[in-house]
Order: sequence, then C-alpha cells, then structure tokens
Amino acid sequence: PVRQPLLYLTIAYILGIIFALLFSIPFIIIFIGLSVLLLFYLIGIKNNSNLIKNTSLLLIVFLIGVLFYNIHTRIYPENHIKNIISTEKVQAEVCGVLVQDPVKELEKHKIQLLVDAYEINGKKTSGLILVSAYGNIGLADYNYGDVVRIKGEIHSPELPKNPGEFHYKSYLARKKIFAVMSSSLWGNEGISKIDTGKGNLFIGFAYKIKTKVTKILYTTMPFGVFPVVSSVSDNNIWQQTYL
Repeated sequence: PVRQPLLYLTIAYILGIIFALLFSIPFIIIFIGLSVLLLFYLIGIKNNSNLIKNTSLLLIVFLIGVLFYNIHTRIYPENHIKNIISTEKVQAEVCGVLVQDPVKELEKHKIQLLVDAYEINGKKTSGLILVSAYGNIGLADYNYGDVVRIKGEIHSPELPKNPGEFHYKSYLARKKIFAVMSSSLWGNEGISKIDTGKGNLFIGFAYKIKTKVTKILYTTMPFGVFPVVSSVSDNNIWQQTYL
C-alpha cells in the first residue's frame, strides 16, 4: 500500500509534466486513458484491491500532469508562425485570410490576418500575423474573409526595452498572435486580394451589420458621444477615433 500518498501523487504529477515536455500526446489519447484508468480505479475500490486502486490513481495523476502541460503550453506544429519567425526582420510574402475588417488609423492601416494553411515565402505555415500596411492601399475593397497577399517585413514582437514598459509581445501572445508585419509598398504592390468568402458566414454577416450600424450612428449621433468614425477618406475607408 501507498504509505505517503501525497508525495507519490506529486511525483506522478511532475513526471506527467516532464513526459508531456518530451513527447506530444493528442488530447483524445489523454481523455481515453483517463476514462479507462478511472474505470480501473473504481474496480479497485469495489474489489478492495489496493494494487489496482493505487496504481490507477498514480497513472490518473500522471495523465493530469500531461493534460495540464498541454493546456497551458500548447505545442504548435513545426511550421507554425511561432516556430519559424524570430525578432530579426526579414522580407516576406504572406498569403492569409483576414480575420477582421481592416481598420484605418491616422498614420497606418492595421490588418490582423490568419495565415492558416497558407504560405510565407512559398512555405506552408499557420498562425496569426498583425499587419501594419502603410500608404494608399485602398483597403475599402478588403473585408473579413478575404484572402490576401502581402509583401513586407515580418518578425516576432519585440520584448520591452525598459523595466515597467508595456509588454506588447505578451499582450499579442494572449491573442495567439506571434508575428507582426510592416508593409510600406503602395497599391497592389504591397497588398492584393486573391480570393473572397473564406471566413465564417455568421461572423461575416455580423461585420456587415456592424458597418451599417456604425454608418447610421455616425450620421445621426452628435460628434464625440460614441466611439464613432470621425472622418471618411476619399476611398470610403472608415477611420475610427475613440474620443
């Protein structure tokens, strides 16, 4: 029988984390293992078998350690953007799907796009990239779900340079964004649409409703009352300013 259960359970939990660090185990295998071991644990209790009960319990805690590691430190595939992009700025051509409508600011357009199953410099990759595209690139023609090709400099977000400075890299990581990109090329040289309608149908519909509501609010509400569009450019791109 187990004389020091807490110690043994702690060791099993730590071994599970170490095992998950060394080997990638699919979630489905973990859940099947937990279900089977739970059944054996109940059988051990019913038959008053300490060997079955204690062994099953240790293995359950072991798999819980594996599960904990996989949940809190998700293992991304080798070709994921997180694993192939460094802080060094490199020229790249990216193909991906816009996961939100473009937003124009005073100095730049920011586009968050999904590169899942698309390419960076001809190589398959996946992951989110936050793109800052500068210049008159006509983003009024771009919407959620469009497949775009963008040329520019790509790199991972930089770490804070001074103590207490805003940790932009961690902020983006919480949003599953591990790369940023800057494009200063003009017109279709920097960004071009190669397909449409690749996003979620319901989200796309929601963005269309949001655009219509925003236009109505802009034309009917007093200036400064709502986070409204403060100006409309010649190419009808809405410029948001939170007042």
